Amino acid sequence: MSRINWHRVFGLTLIDFFLDSEYEVILEKELTAKKQFLDIAIIKRKEGKAITELPEGLEELAAHNLITYKSMQESLNTWAIDELIGHYVNYRKQESQSLHHLIPVEKIKLFAMCTRYPKSLEQSGLKLEQQQNAVFNLTYGSHQIKVLVLSKMPKAQRNAIWQLFSGTGEGFVYGGQNYNWHSRQDKAILNQLYEFYKQKGAVMPYTMDDFVRDYVSENLHVLSADEVLKRYSPDEVLGHYSPDEVLKQYSSDEVLKHYSPDEVLKQYSPETIKAFLEKLEKKG
Repeated sequence: MSRINWHRVFGLTLIDFFLDSEYEVILEKELTAKKQFLDIAIIKRKEGKAITELPEGLEELAAHNLITYKSMQESLNTWAIDELIGHYVNYRKQESQSLHHLIPVEKIKLFAMCTRYPKSLEQSGLKLEQQQNAVFNLTYGSHQIKVLVLSKMPKAQRNAIWQLFSGTGEGFVYGGQNYNWHSRQDKAILNQLYEFYKQKGAVMPYTMDDFVRDYVSENLHVLSADEVLKRYSPDEVLGHYSPDEVLKQYSSDEVLKHYSPDEVLKQYSPETIKAFLEKLEKKG
């Protein structure tokens, strides 16, 4: 099975969702001198256009939002939560004016997103309190962490982005058909996800040919006419037009200058040429 960098693909999809909005998504931020990086993303408020509807679980974003993400191949366990809190401590120090003027706790929220339900957390004695269909609250020491289980997210337009990471072919197809990409270039992410779900044996009506066709159609404007035509032979291009349609683009003089008299005369029988000459004599 081909490997997929789930953290990066998930993060790039978040970047696309928040593009040109009041939030920016940061995928890699150095948090310590030893270059520790948060697994997935920081969503930070900035100047920009307000988003009218956020995906389920993100309705009340704070000024700073730290997210850890675990794909279907990873487990959301206590170690992952410990890492998230460690990054939270470093981030709060780094973003604050000083250690004496730290960012207020209420301006930072912690999120843990996972494809599969995190049974390992419950097995460790932690309690997940359900708030919405697939949104849970986890109390971890003095921290409140919102846990989103993407495989349990309801199929709804607002959750289309989550469906892409639901772990099921059906969810992927729903997400692919209902998520409105802000950047045409980012839509190429579907390619990696499609290959993964296909190798899992998922049955998907949306084929790779459909994806390529849609993607090329949406991005064809990026290429000039010359760049497009270079991909085809002259015969392939002309094959889409009738001779009359082609000749309409040129005057008779422009057409004839590409041929010698012998080449022109070969197109006609001796009788036709004779009749034409007799006609000219009568006019003369």
